[in-house]
Amino acid sequence: MRIVHLCLSGPYTDNWGYQENLLPLYHAKAGNDVSVIATGFSHEPGGGLILEEPGEYVLDGGVRIVRVRQGRLLTRRIGFAYGHHRILGVLNRLRPDFIMMHGLLSVTALQAIVYRTFVNRRCVLVADTHLDSYNAPMGTSGMRHSTYRLSISILGWLYAKNCRDLFGVTPDCIDYAVRRHGIPPARFQLLPLGADSDGIVFARQEELRLSVREKYGIPASNFIVLSGGKLDAAKGVRQLIEAVGSSNLDGVTLVLFGSVSDDSADGFFDAIGRYRDRVKYVGFLSLDEIYGLFLAADLAAFPGSQSALWQQAIACGLPAIFKWWPGIEYLDLGGNCVFLADPDSDSVREMIERLVSDPDGLKQMASVARREGIRRFSYRSLAAQVLG
Repeated sequence: MRIVHLCLSGPYTDNWGYQENLLPLYHAKAGNDVSVIATGFSHEPGGGLILEEPGEYVLDGGVRIVRVRQGRLLTRRIGFAYGHHRILGVLNRLRPDFIMMHGLLSVTALQAIVYRTFVNRRCVLVADTHLDSYNAPMGTSGMRHSTYRLSISILGWLYAKNCRDLFGVTPDCIDYAVRRHGIPPARFQLLPLGADSDGIVFARQEELRLSVREKYGIPASNFIVLSGGKLDAAKGVRQLIEAVGSSNLDGVTLVLFGSVSDDSADGFFDAIGRYRDRVKYVGFLSLDEIYGLFLAADLAAFPGSQSALWQQAIACGLPAIFKWWPGIEYLDLGGNCVFLADPDSDSVREMIERLVSDPDGLKQMASVARREGIRRFSYRSLAAQVLG
């Protein structure tokens, strides 16, 4: 089957561990001819953006990437606001039998409806949404923004009418789309973010526990609390550093990985410097390196905004502490994690101390995560769910 993923609502970075990278990869692993039509923007390792030249190339996993440049829609500014790209010619050339539209906001996806209507009536359309009440760009008032919000709602309704299936990556995303676009909740399925299950090798766990500690100068017997991603204020990383740094526990090391924005850098590195004996920052890592860390660690802690790393940590068998968000209970697979409603440094420290002091309870949490995490969050099964 010829499958096209439309990733035109934001930057697309080759070989990262996001949904738009791994769903196409697992569709290709299943023997399909897979293409991703993506914007020209991609992330640098440090988190900045670069603009790629339009073009076409094939990644090692067999996924074809088609980079397109943003176009005008009456004006360039309007084209940018609605994420407009000219892709109908690309669709006509690729002739997909199945199109997944990543996001309900892009006016570009209307061209997929045109393609299905006039070129290939048998083509199946599906769409997902990642927007929720926290990250949706809908907070500004005024006539211009009211018009924008109305037009976005109309687009959402139109995609719902023409798509076989609609997916939300969290229950809150589904709730937001229902409220914002008026789409019946029965039209949605939960399609959580997941993990590259082929890259998680539990047989190497003991080896990785030793090699990771040796690599980063951590005593072999130390308990590792792990966190990462975009290390800014929204992720609660300063509270986590303070929590571990001020704890009464011996032999506990906090390991942080990921990107640090310029506006967060001074405070972040100052906090690490105060607790350098207990906190390690290991920089920006590849997906394989991240999974190696997950398999070597003892506890994951994410006391801030949601991240694609959450499901990956669970799939790697890690007990976890998460900040509570509406609908987030789906991450609890039977006792693998705990939620904190208001995770300041004191409550995070108390929870970490409680879990570290209960090795039998922590072992049970890890057992649930290892048993159920891959089953629920493997991109192999999620990719199959998308195809129906």
